[in-house]
Amino acid sequence: MKDFVTVSLCLFSKQKRRICPCTRLNHLGLMLSWPSRITLQEEIQSMTEKLIAENLKQNPLIKVTGDNLDIYVKTSSLSKERRNKDLHLFTSNIIFSRVSTTDMNNSVPKVDVSELNSEKILMPEHSNEKDKLLHSYAVLIARTLCKVPAFRKYSKHVPKHVPHEFSENMSR
Repeated sequence: MKDFVTVSLCLFSKQKRRICPCTRLNHLGLMLSWPSRITLQEEIQSMTEKLIAENLKQNPLIKVTGDNLDIYVKTSSLSKERRNKDLHLFTSNIIFSRVSTTDMNNSVPKVDVSELNSEKILMPEHSNEKDKLLHSYAVLIARTLCKVPAFRKYSKHVPKHVPHEFSENMSR
Protein backbone atom coordinates (compact mmCIF):
# COMPACT_ATOMS: atom_id res chain seq x y z
CA MET A 1 0.00 0.00 0.00
CA LYS A 2 2.89 2.34 0.82
CA ASP A 3 4.36 1.87 -2.69
CA PHE A 4 0.98 2.58 -4.28
CA VAL A 5 0.69 5.87 -2.37
CA THR A 6 4.25 6.84 -3.39
CA VAL A 7 3.58 6.12 -7.07
CA SER A 8 0.25 7.97 -6.91
CA LEU A 9 1.89 11.04 -5.37
CA CYS A 10 4.61 11.03 -8.03
CA LEU A 11 2.08 10.77 -10.84
CA PHE A 12 -0.66 13.10 -9.70
CA SER A 13 1.07 15.70 -7.54
CA LYS A 14 0.92 19.25 -8.81
CA GLN A 15 4.18 20.58 -10.10
CA LYS A 16 5.17 23.82 -11.77
CA ARG A 17 5.00 22.23 -15.20
CA ARG A 18 1.95 20.04 -15.93
CA ILE A 19 2.92 16.59 -17.22
CA CYS A 20 0.24 14.05 -18.06
CA PRO A 21 0.38 10.89 -15.88
CA CYS A 22 0.62 8.81 -19.10
CA THR A 23 3.74 10.73 -20.09
CA ARG A 24 5.27 10.19 -16.66
CA LEU A 25 4.52 6.45 -16.85
CA ASN A 26 6.06 6.41 -20.33
CA HIS A 27 9.26 8.03 -19.04
CA LEU A 28 9.40 5.47 -16.23
CA GLY A 29 9.07 2.64 -18.76
CA LEU A 30 5.75 1.48 -17.32
CA MET A 31 3.57 2.50 -20.26
CA LEU A 32 3.99 2.79 -24.03
CA SER A 33 3.54 6.06 -25.87
CA TRP A 34 0.85 6.20 -28.57
CA PRO A 35 3.32 5.87 -31.48
CA SER A 36 4.98 2.93 -29.72
CA ARG A 37 1.59 1.26 -29.21
CA ILE A 38 0.73 1.63 -32.90
CA THR A 39 4.15 0.28 -33.93
CA LEU A 40 3.71 -2.69 -31.57
CA GLN A 41 0.23 -3.42 -32.96
CA GLU A 42 1.54 -3.30 -36.54
CA GLU A 43 4.38 -5.70 -35.66
CA ILE A 44 1.94 -8.09 -33.99
CA GLN A 45 -0.32 -7.91 -37.05
CA SER A 46 2.48 -8.75 -39.50
CA MET A 47 3.74 -11.61 -37.29
CA THR A 48 0.19 -12.98 -37.00
CA GLU A 49 -0.31 -12.85 -40.77
CA LYS A 50 2.93 -14.80 -41.29
CA LEU A 51 1.93 -17.39 -38.67
CA ILE A 52 -1.49 -17.84 -40.28
CA ALA A 53 0.08 -18.28 -43.73
CA GLU A 54 2.54 -20.89 -42.38
CA ASN A 55 -0.20 -22.80 -40.55
CA LEU A 56 -2.47 -22.75 -43.61
CA LYS A 57 0.23 -24.58 -45.59
CA GLN A 58 0.22 -27.43 -43.05
CA ASN A 59 -3.49 -27.48 -42.23
CA PRO A 60 -5.95 -25.75 -44.58
CA LEU A 61 -9.01 -26.47 -42.41
CA ILE A 62 -9.95 -23.36 -40.42
CA LYS A 63 -12.91 -21.61 -38.86
CA VAL A 64 -13.08 -17.84 -38.78
CA THR A 65 -15.32 -16.35 -36.11
CA GLY A 66 -16.14 -12.76 -35.36
CA ASP A 67 -18.26 -10.58 -33.15
CA ASN A 68 -19.55 -7.05 -33.39
CA LEU A 69 -19.17 -4.70 -30.42
CA ASP A 70 -20.98 -1.35 -30.35
CA ILE A 71 -20.00 1.10 -27.62
CA TYR A 72 -21.58 4.48 -27.03
CA VAL A 73 -19.35 6.81 -24.98
CA LYS A 74 -21.03 9.86 -23.45
CA THR A 75 -18.89 12.82 -22.46
CA SER A 76 -19.60 14.61 -19.22
CA SER A 77 -19.70 18.02 -20.89
CA LEU A 78 -20.48 18.49 -24.57
CA SER A 79 -18.62 21.05 -26.62
CA LYS A 80 -17.48 21.46 -30.24
CA GLU A 81 -14.27 19.58 -29.48
CA ARG A 82 -15.76 16.99 -27.12
CA ARG A 83 -18.65 15.02 -28.61
CA ASN A 84 -20.32 11.75 -27.73
CA LYS A 85 -18.64 8.86 -29.50
CA ASP A 86 -20.31 5.90 -31.14
CA LEU A 87 -17.68 3.18 -31.58
CA HIS A 88 -18.34 0.21 -33.89
CA LEU A 89 -15.71 -2.43 -33.21
CA PHE A 90 -15.27 -5.90 -34.67
CA THR A 91 -13.14 -8.68 -33.32
CA SER A 92 -12.19 -11.76 -35.29
CA ASN A 93 -10.63 -15.08 -34.42
CA ILE A 94 -9.16 -17.86 -36.55
CA ILE A 95 -9.33 -21.43 -35.27
CA PHE A 96 -7.23 -24.17 -36.87
CA SER A 97 -8.51 -27.73 -36.82
CA ARG A 98 -6.10 -29.83 -34.76
CA VAL A 99 -6.59 -32.81 -37.08
CA SER A 100 -6.46 -32.20 -40.82
CA THR A 101 -9.02 -34.40 -42.56
CA THR A 102 -8.16 -33.38 -46.12
CA ASP A 103 -6.44 -36.70 -46.85
CA MET A 104 -9.20 -38.89 -45.38
CA ASN A 105 -11.46 -41.01 -47.55
CA ASN A 106 -14.83 -39.38 -48.32
CA SER A 107 -16.36 -42.22 -50.33
CA VAL A 108 -19.71 -43.50 -49.12
CA PRO A 109 -20.17 -47.28 -49.00
CA LYS A 110 -22.93 -48.54 -51.27
CA VAL A 111 -24.84 -51.35 -49.60
CA ASP A 112 -28.04 -53.02 -50.67
CA VAL A 113 -30.32 -52.82 -47.63
CA SER A 114 -32.08 -56.08 -48.48
CA GLU A 115 -28.75 -57.95 -48.22
CA LEU A 116 -27.72 -56.28 -44.96
CA ASN A 117 -27.39 -58.57 -41.93
CA SER A 118 -25.84 -58.40 -38.46
CA GLU A 119 -22.59 -60.08 -39.55
CA LYS A 120 -21.85 -57.16 -41.89
CA ILE A 121 -22.53 -54.55 -39.19
CA LEU A 122 -21.15 -56.06 -35.97
CA MET A 123 -17.43 -56.47 -35.31
CA PRO A 124 -15.98 -59.98 -35.50
CA GLU A 125 -15.58 -61.71 -32.14
CA HIS A 126 -11.75 -61.67 -32.14
CA SER A 127 -10.67 -58.51 -33.92
CA ASN A 128 -8.16 -55.78 -33.24
CA GLU A 129 -10.89 -53.11 -33.51
CA LYS A 130 -13.02 -54.80 -30.86
CA ASP A 131 -10.04 -55.09 -28.50
CA LYS A 132 -9.29 -51.36 -28.92
CA LEU A 133 -12.94 -50.50 -28.31
CA LEU A 134 -13.12 -52.62 -25.15
CA HIS A 135 -9.89 -51.02 -23.86
CA SER A 136 -11.35 -47.53 -24.49
CA TYR A 137 -14.54 -48.49 -22.64
CA ALA A 138 -12.49 -49.84 -19.73
CA VAL A 139 -10.55 -46.54 -19.46
CA LEU A 140 -13.75 -44.46 -19.58
CA ILE A 141 -15.49 -46.63 -16.96
CA ALA A 142 -12.39 -46.54 -14.72
CA ARG A 143 -12.33 -42.72 -14.93
CA THR A 144 -15.98 -42.60 -13.91
CA LEU A 145 -15.41 -45.01 -11.02
CA CYS A 146 -12.43 -42.97 -9.79
CA LYS A 147 -14.81 -40.09 -9.10
CA VAL A 148 -16.34 -42.19 -6.32
CA PRO A 149 -14.48 -41.40 -3.05
CA ALA A 150 -13.71 -45.06 -2.32
CA PHE A 151 -11.89 -45.47 -5.67
CA ARG A 152 -10.05 -42.11 -5.85
CA LYS A 153 -6.81 -43.73 -4.74
CA TYR A 154 -6.72 -45.69 -8.03
CA SER A 155 -7.01 -42.62 -10.28
CA LYS A 156 -3.22 -42.37 -10.70
CA HIS A 157 -3.28 -45.80 -12.42
CA VAL A 158 -5.93 -44.82 -14.99
CA PRO A 159 -4.60 -43.44 -18.31
CA LYS A 160 -5.31 -39.74 -18.86
CA HIS A 161 -5.88 -40.23 -22.60
CA VAL A 162 -7.26 -43.08 -24.67
CA PRO A 163 -4.68 -43.76 -27.41
CA HIS A 164 -5.94 -43.41 -30.99
CA GLU A 165 -4.54 -42.73 -34.45
CA PHE A 166 -4.72 -38.94 -33.98
CA SER A 167 -3.18 -38.85 -30.48
CA GLU A 168 -0.01 -37.12 -31.66
CA ASN A 169 -1.89 -34.34 -33.49
CA MET A 170 -4.37 -33.82 -30.66
CA SER A 171 -1.59 -33.43 -28.06
CA ARG A 172 -0.39 -30.18 -29.67
